[in-house]
Amino acid sequence: MKPKTNLPYALEYRYYNLPVDFPIFALLGSRWMLPDDDITFLHFHNCLEIGYCYEGSGYLLVEDQKLDFSAGDISVVYQNTVHRSASTKGTRSWWEYLYIDTERILADFFPGGFPHHEFFLLQTLGLNNIIKKGQNPFIHMLVKNILEEMRLEKDNYKDCVRGLCLSLFIELIRENSQNETDSFQSSHLYLSIMPAISHIDKNYMLPLKIQELADLCQMSPTHFRRLFQASMHTSPLEYLNRVRIRRSCILLHNTEKSILEISLEVGFSSISSYNRQFQRVIGTSPLRWRNNSRSMHKKDYAYSVFDF
Repeated sequence: MKPKTNLPYALEYRYYNLPVDFPIFALLGSRWMLPDDDITFLHFHNCLEIGYCYEGSGYLLVEDQKLDFSAGDISVVYQNTVHRSASTKGTRSWWEYLYIDTERILADFFPGGFPHHEFFLLQTLGLNNIIKKGQNPFIHMLVKNILEEMRLEKDNYKDCVRGLCLSLFIELIRENSQNETDSFQSSHLYLSIMPAISHIDKNYMLPLKIQELADLCQMSPTHFRRLFQASMHTSPLEYLNRVRIRRSCILLHNTEKSILEISLEVGFSSISSYNRQFQRVIGTSPLRWRNNSRSMHKKDYAYSVFDF
């Protein structure tokens, strides 16, 4: 893993409208060649992205980390995770991608709710975003089998893909629980604060208090803060602000609501507080980000799901 990078990037939100009856979409074929352009902006989207690299090499930016990839590697980018990738200069790498609505897939198997669904909603670092060739042969087999089923579309392929996805989800959870050198990946830590993470994700627009979040996890506020910092590498308040800012990016990109309306809708008490936090997290003002995100949409059109 490369050292963290502090380069400023613009940010773009992408909403992938997956089919209602089968919430999985595959980008297949040799046309999905990743260019070697300099990365000037990152994006995040509303679903899980799984990529398989057939040829070439390059790097993946995830939040503020830079990860190398090469042929045979798998990329795993979770919902609402800021990222983008590029090939090694002077080359192009060939990928195929899966976009999956994990909540709707899991609902088919667990009508009452998947016990670890929040795992796929985490919005910070610590997960294995690049699974190297040979690192986990079972995950590689599952991803390639899903891609092949989507490519051939044999009888009952949708049912087959759903089953393979369930196996893949469970294996990803196992993979990210095995490395005990990173406190985030220690399951007893992040599962202990998962009630608070889930509550923030659903109620970010409300005036949440530390005591309330700590009570959900059955901890004292002091213990909760300490475990949250150890697990998420950020404070509960910072995490809440990041969630609010990212939700605001969705509204900035997709609606004509005013900056004031959006700031209040996502939970900020004043537009000045919103502007200050937006500038700190994104590196520019909400208005400038809105204008830039809409102009960049067409620039990257050939390399996004919007090509369909």
